[in-house]
Amino acid sequence: MSDSDVTQQAIFDLIAQTRKELSILRDNHLAHISADLSSVKVELAMISSRLEQVEEFHTEIESWIRDYTKKALTVVLSVAFGSLGIVNMM
Repeated sequence: MSDSDVTQQAIFDLIAQTRKELSILRDNHLAHISADLSSVKVELAMISSRLEQVEEFHTEIESWIRDYTKKALTVVLSVAFGSLGIVNMM
């Protein structure tokens, strides 16, 4: 064998070793990404369930405020029109 054959063989061996290491790194990286995505999905489901509770509370409070606002407005208008009626009767 000549020196160039040894050098070429060494280069091919280094390339093969590098490809093998890159394959291992890629597989490990993809495994970590998969684990992270699973974790994100679980956390997103938890956040969604919490958010549903907040939305229900918001809707309940909004309905409560709307009902009492209508009642208060009815009282105010009744008093205002009642006082106008009393003033007109005098």
